[in-house]
Amino acid sequence: MHTMTRVLAYGFAFYLLFLEWLMRALSNIDSHDFVGPTLAAAGVGFIVPLTTAKNSLLNFSNDTQQQLNGYYAISKREQIAVDVLRLFLLVLTVSWAYDVYLVIKKSSGLFGISAVRLGFITYFTAVILSEVKEGVRWKS
Repeated sequence: MHTMTRVLAYGFAFYLLFLEWLMRALSNIDSHDFVGPTLAAAGVGFIVPLTTAKNSLLNFSNDTQQQLNGYYAISKREQIAVDVLRLFLLVLTVSWAYDVYLVIKKSSGLFGISAVRLGFITYFTAVILSEVKEGVRWKS
């Protein structure tokens, strides 16, 4: 992913956050509590497309590709990354759901972590996982 694309993709949630803040300021509605779940949802959205392994069949010669027609070639490293990301998809989705629960119950949750902090943690965990997956994809 190019640097500018990364800035746009990873910054997108913050652009929405700014727009939300602007609308909140103009309309006098306090929706600050939903910043955490919004960030968490954006983070989970980064993980979803990464849970599909990239077919490495294109790295083979044309003859081999024709012989393997209908099959997928996935590196072991890519498969491990996809399996780990699927686990994290579940964990981060649960984190998002818990974030929404904290907002609804107006609770500080376990260890006193606010809904906004949990949203930031979920978001940046997803960004880090996305970058790691991109690194695995380029090395495999």
